[in-house]
Amino acid sequence: MMLKTNIDKLMNIVIVCLCVVMLICSLIFINMYMEAFTDYHYRSADDYIWYINDKKYSEMTIQMYLSKHVANPPEDLKECIAVAEYYKNASYYKMYSEVGENDKAKKYLSLMDENRKAVGSLSFAIEDINEELEIDSGKK
Repeated sequence: MMLKTNIDKLMNIVIVCLCVVMLICSLIFINMYMEAFTDYHYRSADDYIWYINDKKYSEMTIQMYLSKHVANPPEDLKECIAVAEYYKNASYYKMYSEVGENDKAKKYLSLMDENRKAVGSLSFAIEDINEELEIDSGKK
């Protein structure tokens, strides 16, 4: 009988220890899960302005896709996303015009024109993008 009570006490201790370990592991998992997704929230216009100031237009396109889910973004964010869209479309325009795919190049040129209308106060970035991608502004 004494042996049975000792085994029961030992089992209770083991169960409590396992529950504590499981709780700690669950907290660690939740923490790691939250850290993994902190970079996947939408960027504010200030984040985009930082990319524009540093002329990191290719980085903006990545952030643009992360911000696509934002419903009714503020006007300044819309302008920043338009700059990122312009860069993406200008890149495709440059690529297709260099390989002689004129129909596809024209498609992206028209998309660039649409983006140009939406950039608003950030229109200075268009000149920088054209310069970076070596797109002749007079050619369009």
